[in-house]
Amino acid sequence: MRPMIRQSQLNEIDSRKPRKVFERPSVRGYEEVPTIDLLASLLVGEAESKSIEQMRIIAKIVSNRNNKEDKRYGNDIREVMLKYKQFYGLSDPPARARIAQNFARGSDALQRARQVAYETMTGTLEVPDWALNATHFDHSLTSHETLKLLGEMDGLRVFQEE
Repeated sequence: MRPMIRQSQLNEIDSRKPRKVFERPSVRGYEEVPTIDLLASLLVGEAESKSIEQMRIIAKIVSNRNNKEDKRYGNDIREVMLKYKQFYGLSDPPARARIAQNFARGSDALQRARQVAYETMTGTLEVPDWALNATHFDHSLTSHETLKLLGEMDGLRVFQEE
């Protein structure tokens, strides 16, 4: 098992990323949130009750979208996470309320999400080989005309653009 991260490590990573004002459309209300906490928030919003392995796959999807050459998902990882209608966990009001509750009580889900966010930001994130090129995920979608199903983990279906 990997060691848990310290707050000083999170602060060091986030200090490397300059703050940015976002052009519309984007999810509002996260402009001043440190990048690492933003990613942890996204992971809590999308996978609060899921395993750390599933959180890692979702983080890999965020990372893969950030690394796309065409930049349709955004020019940097913050833009990818905040792009309008991309991640339910940051844009849905009930999900945002759950995120706030998790931060307020320092929940286990938040601790898992922070660990995965740290791994993502430091380039130490590990996912199953079948998920390496994933760009989408869904809990209910079984097929899609422009997406190729890569695999599934406990109900989380993982896709790649064709």
